Amino acid sequence: MRKINFLFILLSVFLVSCAKEDPNPQAQIEGEWSIQHADYTVQYVEEDTYNDSADYSSSNGSIVFNADGTYTTTVIDDPDSEVLFPENDGTYTLSDGVLTLTYLLDGTEASTYYNVNVNGDMLTLSMDKQRLEETIRSEISATPELLVLFDMSLEEIIALFMEELVQFETNITFSKKASV
Repeated sequence: MRKINFLFILLSVFLVSCAKEDPNPQAQIEGEWSIQHADYTVQYVEEDTYNDSADYSSSNGSIVFNADGTYTTTVIDDPDSEVLFPENDGTYTLSDGVLTLTYLLDGTEASTYYNVNVNGDMLTLSMDKQRLEETIRSEISATPELLVLFDMSLEEIIALFMEELVQFETNITFSKKASV
C-alpha cells in the first residue's frame, strides 16, 4: 500500500512539474473589459479600518488590452464617483499573475501594478500592500519634484508612508465585452 501511495505522490509531482505554462499569458486578458464593481479596504496605524464598495455595472468605464501589448482606459462617466483609472493609454505586460500598466506621468514613464485573476469572462485586478508600494515607488520616481518638495529620499518617503499603513486591498472587477 505504501508503494502505491508513494507512486501516486511521485506521479502527481511529476505531472504538476511538467505542466505547460501559457506561452502567451497576455492572451487571456486581450479584449475590452467593462468595469462592474470595486471595493477597497484601508487601515492606518491607530485608525479604524475603512471599507468601501461601489457598483459600476451601469457605467461606461472600461479598459482595452490589445494584442500588441498596448492598452487604453476610459474613466467612469459619473462626476460623483472616484476615478479608479486615469483616462490614458500605454503598454502592459502580464507575467506570473502580475499586470504592469506602463504610462506617461508628467512626461516620464511610470507603472501601476495589479495582481490578476481571470475566471471565464470576469477579470479582477487586485492591489495589495506590495503592489501599492511598487506603484508608489514607480510614480514618485517619475515625479522627482516630489523628492525636492518633501526634502526626502525615495526610500524615506516610501518607508514613511508604508509604516503607517496596516492594511490595503483594492479589487476591481470587470466583465468581458462581447466581440463585435
